[in-house]
Amino acid sequence: LLKRAIEIYKSPFLETVQMNWASSRRDHLRQLYAQALISMGRLYKRQNNLRPALGYFTRALRETPDREDIHREVMNIYLNLDMVSDAVMQYRKLEKQLQDTLSIIPSRETRELFEVINARK
Repeated sequence: LLKRAIEIYKSPFLETVQMNWASSRRDHLRQLYAQALISMGRLYKRQNNLRPALGYFTRALRETPDREDIHREVMNIYLNLDMVSDAVMQYRKLEKQLQDTLSIIPSRETRELFEVINARK
């Protein structure tokens, strides 16, 4: 069902309509789409099928770039796939995103993961 829901979502709802009701519905549908992507990523990760999980998580980040937990998922997968430089780039993306949008730094949990990643360089 999740795969079907993801396939159905092609683009933002009534993208050119700038009315409150349409914007609200568009945001809600985008959030549901992102959650479906995250759920699929977690299912694949639980099965240790990391490449498809990575694909779903990165797609989810295009919809919800402020989700630090999903950035951590991506960083962990990169680390498990020995793609250390990609994990570092993901951290830098998150760092910039949080600074630009919320004026904050990544959480302690994320910074600790970044230290583990740096130790693997």
